[in-house]
Amino acid sequence: MNRTLLALFLILFLAGCASMVSSATGRLASDLSAAILEQNDPETVEAGAPAYLLLIDGLIRDNPKSEDLLLSGAKLYSAYAGVFVKDAERAQRLTVKAREYAIRALCQHRPKMCDLAARPFDEYRAVLATLGRADVPSLYTFAATWAGWTQAHSNDWNAVADLAKVRAGMERVIELDEAHE
Repeated sequence: MNRTLLALFLILFLAGCASMVSSATGRLASDLSAAILEQNDPETVEAGAPAYLLLIDGLIRDNPKSEDLLLSGAKLYSAYAGVFVKDAERAQRLTVKAREYAIRALCQHRPKMCDLAARPFDEYRAVLATLGRADVPSLYTFAATWAGWTQAHSNDWNAVADLAKVRAGMERVIELDEAHE
């Protein structure tokens, strides 16, 4: 009986620890992302960001379903590629990763949006119309990273053709919360 109680206690304790670690990791990623994006010295960010990008990749690898980590990774990869990367091929690679993280975050947030980018425009807009204020952070990051991806892939007319979807996503963000970011 005592062993059963001890085993039950350990299972509950370890589950609680895992939840606390996951929550702390998500907060750490959000706080570090905010600090990087709000830094007033671009040279510091340019010099230090690659290490953080690798760190966020490792955190996501350890917790691949964390919406917070995926959003942080998407924002940072997109911002870094858009501001500091001059090599077109490298910018394309980094924005692909940013967009993939944003899509995964959106999917974690609302499974019905997993294939949102691939939907026909009318269906895409219909899904956007169902979203509420709680969806803004994920939708904003999705649309913003998609815009950065499109810019990096501007030589691909298929990428440019989806700008209407990017715009519709951003317009929906503004409708729901015009003060967001």
